[in-house]
Amino acid sequence: MHSPRHLHLVAAYRIIRYLKGTSSEYRAMSTACSKIIWLRGLLAKLGFPQIDPTPLYADNTSAI
Repeated sequence: MHSPRHLHLVAAYRIIRYLKGTSSEYRAMSTACSKIIWLRGLLAKLGFPQIDPTPLYADNTSAI
């Protein structure tokens, strides 16, 4: 690119924001998975084993 303009900079910032947010989403999903595994183990020890898989929903936008 010989002469980048404002629109190029805006597009680059948009990509960087997307990439930055992706890692935090993966960390949040990893934490949620760890907690689900721990809860399933606790319920099994208490005599309530979970047979069906536990659904974990994710969205590409922040939920309120």
